[in-house]
Amino acid sequence: MTGCVVFDFDGVLVDSNVVKRRAYRDIFAGTSGSEPIVEAVLQSNSQDDRFGVIRAILEGLSAEQRVTPARLDLLVTQYGDRYNVICEEHAATCVEIQGASSALARLAERHPLYIISATPEDPLRRIVKRRGWSRYFQDVLGRPRTKRENLAQVMRREGVDGGQVVFVGDGRQDLDAAREAGCRFVGVRNDFNDFDPAGLTMLDDLYGLVDLVESH
Repeated sequence: MTGCVVFDFDGVLVDSNVVKRRAYRDIFAGTSGSEPIVEAVLQSNSQDDRFGVIRAILEGLSAEQRVTPARLDLLVTQYGDRYNVICEEHAATCVEIQGASSALARLAERHPLYIISATPEDPLRRIVKRRGWSRYFQDVLGRPRTKRENLAQVMRREGVDGGQVVFVGDGRQDLDAAREAGCRFVGVRNDFNDFDPAGLTMLDDLYGLVDLVESH
């Protein structure tokens, strides 16, 4: 029996992955030599959060400039703030994944719902509130904690084990967290899936999610 349902956010509830990826290029636009470094980092650092990606890009750009650790930390914060402004506005206003609102409304009537994301927690909560979805969720959890840490927190709070949790995600971090905790994983198919879908339950939208959850 399903005790609660946990959602990733970007690419699962809202169609924001393209802009989040493009935002890295935007914040470094005009910086000489940035394009190949940004592309290389995005290819090799897909599991990092936004600050890890930005740090890797800056380290690539400053490899020969001997930037001090303190200066690098400051730059990461500055570029991270620019990135957050772009992504927060878009995530709050972009189109939802088809069927998201109806699935949330129906599931919230019978199950505790949570969001677990790699997005920093405060802006994530603002985004969810702006979309009018706060009423559906028991909590909205993000960075600085990892998805595994937040999932463990949800399970403790609800008093459930992994077999009573459905994790709806679209990335390797989601799948790994679900597997480690023994949760049922439902994947949302998109161009940013970074795992092998073979043998997994995959959806193209969220219209069929309620039936999947209720059949567990």
